[in-house]
Amino acid sequence: MDRNAPEKIWTYDDLPDTGDGRRFEILDGALYVSPSPSAWHQEILKRLFRIIDRELEGKGIAKVFFAPLDVILSPTRVVVPDLFVVRMERMSILEQRGAIEAPDLVVEVLSPSNIHHDRVRKRRFYARNKVREYWIVDPAAEAIEVLTLIEGGLSYQQAGWFAAGDRVASATFDLEFDVDPIFAKDDGPKPVLRATKPRQPRAKRPRRAPKRRA
Repeated sequence: MDRNAPEKIWTYDDLPDTGDGRRFEILDGALYVSPSPSAWHQEILKRLFRIIDRELEGKGIAKVFFAPLDVILSPTRVVVPDLFVVRMERMSILEQRGAIEAPDLVVEVLSPSNIHHDRVRKRRFYARNKVREYWIVDPAAEAIEVLTLIEGGLSYQQAGWFAAGDRVASATFDLEFDVDPIFAKDDGPKPVLRATKPRQPRAKRPRRAPKRRA
């Protein structure tokens, strides 16, 4: 993650159109550039999109969008989430260039180059800008952390940390699904919902990430 020219106040009009897959974001006037994601990152993202699209957009509850599509909160506050979700009754916040107000749910899939950016910078940014729910998807730990705004906003609290054998539960939408198929390393089980009672979410991340399955 590169931060370029911190003395310059960047705006949306300054962003280059390189067409090389890099992601350009402006957090309070500072420019951050991320390299294009890996194939595994995109596979996880695709599986998440399919579930959210089917269970929310397919039922007329909300629409889901995936990168690259901008969220433009002001000329100096522009991000490109991996996924974001907007309730149908809030579709007026969508323009051709992207969303112009905070989405209801944002999802970021971690890459080795963006861990601090997503876990620290963008977590603070999304909270300050009133994104109600933020998911941090960790391929190394094979887990999904669900964060929700505390009362009054400005910071998040953990609503759940879901790993192998758990079912993710959204705090904002009527949405639950199994974790395991999201991180499956083969063409096996597809992400499906089961009519079963979800397990209690883990309160904290483990000290060490579980080993990847072969």
